[in-house]
Amino acid sequence: MNIGEFFGEIKSKVSLTSEIEKTVEIKNGMAICPFHDDKTPSLKIYGEKFYFFGCASHGDVIDWVTTRDNISVYAAACRLAELYGILFKPDEAMKSEIEIQLDLSKYARLCHQKLLKDKGKPYMYLRSVGITDELIARWEIGVGIEVPKEIKKLNTGITVGYIDRIIYPVFIHTTVVNLIGRW
Repeated sequence: MNIGEFFGEIKSKVSLTSEIEKTVEIKNGMAICPFHDDKTPSLKIYGEKFYFFGCASHGDVIDWVTTRDNISVYAAACRLAELYGILFKPDEAMKSEIEIQLDLSKYARLCHQKLLKDKGKPYMYLRSVGITDELIARWEIGVGIEVPKEIKKLNTGITVGYIDRIIYPVFIHTTVVNLIGRW
């Protein structure tokens, strides 16, 4: 089974409404957003899709669990599969892809932590062009570091070219799928 088939099976067998109701009460297809300070309902459920009017976030049951639990798309899918008894055995290509995404996420997190800790030239540059601390945090912008040994073991495509560059992680939901270096 490939990742697309796995995600499709989860979406067909797990009810979005039942997952949302674990967090908030739904009335007439609307709910108060559990992630923001809402006074009125801003979360709309359309069949097996949801939409937040406040922040424009949207998606399906996997996206909901990703947002609710602040985990990767893959981790959310695995959590749902375990809860609902959906069996999944990834093939070798998928295992490799998952390892690369985990490595990219680790590296991006370390780069973000370094930028926040050092507040050196890259940080000052970002501030000078109007990037606020809030945006740095939201976009998880970092500064390139030497790749740690535990990440170098896998072929992630991370090179010394990123060192001391501003790093912008590219996300699909909460999963880092690529890095962009700039300076």
